[in-house]
Amino acid sequence: MPLFAGAEAKAGDWLDRLFESDVFAAQYKLAGRGAPKLEDVRRFLDVLAPRGGKALKLTMAQQLGLPELRIAGLVASMRRILNVDGYAVLDVEESSSTICLDIDLLKLQFGLDENDD
Repeated sequence: MPLFAGAEAKAGDWLDRLFESDVFAAQYKLAGRGAPKLEDVRRFLDVLAPRGGKALKLTMAQQLGLPELRIAGLVASMRRILNVDGYAVLDVEESSSTICLDIDLLKLQFGLDENDD
């Protein structure tokens, strides 16, 4: 049974498969009590996916309805979930305040089949 059930897929099948993966379930559990709610993880990824994995911190804050000051903490929590084995699936380019999600690396790290997109 998938760990996350709900919200429609805006980023395609890979996002649904992410939430169904054993690796995601393990990473989410490792993130502990400080992990964002699953629906917040989904919303975060829904902002990045249609933008090629990139969004300004300000854009993320606006899309999620959060103060921009809270985005750094959210990104840190998301890194604990998405950065498997120290690989930078999620990073921030501080010089441009851009949140960067390497979607191809995410698919590789979480064992998602790319043929279904």
